[in-house]
Amino acid sequence: MRYREILESYYAGQKQDLLRQIRPPANGEYAYNYSDAERPRLTLRMLQKLRIQKDKERAELADHLAFLPIMYADPECDDKKRRRKGARKSALITR
Repeated sequence: MRYREILESYYAGQKQDLLRQIRPPANGEYAYNYSDAERPRLTLRMLQKLRIQKDKERAELADHLAFLPIMYADPECDDKKRRRKGARKSALITR
C-alpha cells in the first residue's frame, strides 16, 4: 500500500523526495556532508574517548618501536656473543 501511495504522489505532480518517503531518517540520525556549514559539536565525553584512544595508540607505537631492534636483529651476532661469553666462562673455570 505504501508503494502505491508513493507512485500516486509522484505521478500526481507533487515533487517529493522518494528516498525520504521510502526511508525517513530516524530520530537522532543525521547525515553530514562535506558541504554542510554546521559540524557536530564535540562533547567532553567524545574528547575523553579521543584522548584515551590517542594514548593507546602512542603506547602501542612505543612497544612496536622497542620490539623492532629485537625483530630485525642479526642472529649471527647473537650467536657470536653467546660463544664469546661461553668461552670466557670456560677459560675462567679452567684456570
